[in-house]
Amino acid sequence: MSLAVTRAFEPNPAREKVLRSVLWLMLALSCVSFIEPSPYEFFFFLLIPVSLFAGIALTRTTMLLFFMLFTIVVAQFFSLIPYIQHRVVGDGLTPSLYTMYTVYLYSSAMLFAVIFSHNSVERVTLAIRAYAYSTIFAGAWGILSFMNVGGLGDNEPISGRIAGPFKDPNVLGSYCIMGVLFLVQSLLLDKRHSFLKLAAAAIAFVGGVFFSMSRGSIGAMMVELVFLLSVTWATYGRDIRKRIVTGVSVFVMLAAVGVGAIATSSDMLENVTQRAKVEQEYDGGVTGRFGNQKRSINMLIERPFGFGPFRFPITFSLQPHNSYIGAFSDAGWVGGLAFLFLVITTSFVGLRLALTRSPFQRAAQVVTPATLGFFLQALQIDIDHWRFVFLMIGAIWGMESARRGLNAGRYLVSSESAASADAYRGVIATGVRSR
Repeated sequence: MSLAVTRAFEPNPAREKVLRSVLWLMLALSCVSFIEPSPYEFFFFLLIPVSLFAGIALTRTTMLLFFMLFTIVVAQFFSLIPYIQHRVVGDGLTPSLYTMYTVYLYSSAMLFAVIFSHNSVERVTLAIRAYAYSTIFAGAWGILSFMNVGGLGDNEPISGRIAGPFKDPNVLGSYCIMGVLFLVQSLLLDKRHSFLKLAAAAIAFVGGVFFSMSRGSIGAMMVELVFLLSVTWATYGRDIRKRIVTGVSVFVMLAAVGVGAIATSSDMLENVTQRAKVEQEYDGGVTGRFGNQKRSINMLIERPFGFGPFRFPITFSLQPHNSYIGAFSDAGWVGGLAFLFLVITTSFVGLRLALTRSPFQRAAQVVTPATLGFFLQALQIDIDHWRFVFLMIGAIWGMESARRGLNAGRYLVSSESAASADAYRGVIATGVRSR
């Protein structure tokens, strides 16, 4: 049996270049959210016709993702029906506008999945790099704002916490995580420009993740770094393992320096100590975050259609700060269960991509921990309208579509990645013969 990869998809080079250019600009500018509509939204709607022009197609795998997303959206529309004419709830949003934004975000996950199912290695790698550039910019903004250069710090929405180009410090912290993961992986696996990558990772981590003072973001960052280092250790040989040991040693030394710097500032030390507490003032009590969540569960059990889109604050005066409760609140039982199924299946698919040898494994070892970190954070914050979460969901399902196509001999591949794909199928065939 021939192991040659089927060239089912040979894109027009000019159209492919246009697609990659729009995709790069969209993600490189994705941290710019203080302009409305943002550059991300402009390039997203430009990306739709560009991707159609470049040539895309649905697969069985991306159709599975479509049905999950479609189920959630339809369920939310049914929950919306009694409240279509409802007044503004908060942030200038009505239940109808909130639902339309849900449709936009879930559509973006589908578009990314379809785009990344073709030429997956090149497109996903380009997307992660563009995203990493954006996190460096966001981190640099965070550092300048922390130092109040040019009065940037005066515009921060919460005293003692940095939001940078975003409106919420939690968003900045979580946004920068995948950029840090990519830069750390690049430091370990590529020997070029090590100092620049180290500096870039430090900027994204310190200015983005740490200065946000987001407990969820910092905790997720640590867990995801451990995941990345563990799978890299298991995947690569002795030389890379030595680099991991060296890198961890450098990180510990830099962390010690950072702790020393924090200890010299009483204000910073007090802020860090306050944020390190498991339960903040707004978390406790019957009407606090956790109290609201506990009370809402029994109420949602009695409401098959939930409270309606974006109507949780009407009952509890606060957002749920739990995306799983939020899913049942916004879209009822069907939508909530579909959201849980989306999280479980995406987690399974991502872990398999990260742990199984394929041309997509390296990219998956960055995207998967970032996505799993968001799913964990969803227990204590609302991530269901963070647009970069849907980029990652789409990337995982796009790579899974490509992996299945490759195993079946019909991987949609350009000549750029044919060699690695042929090698991968050769390994599979060898393993089959050895059994």
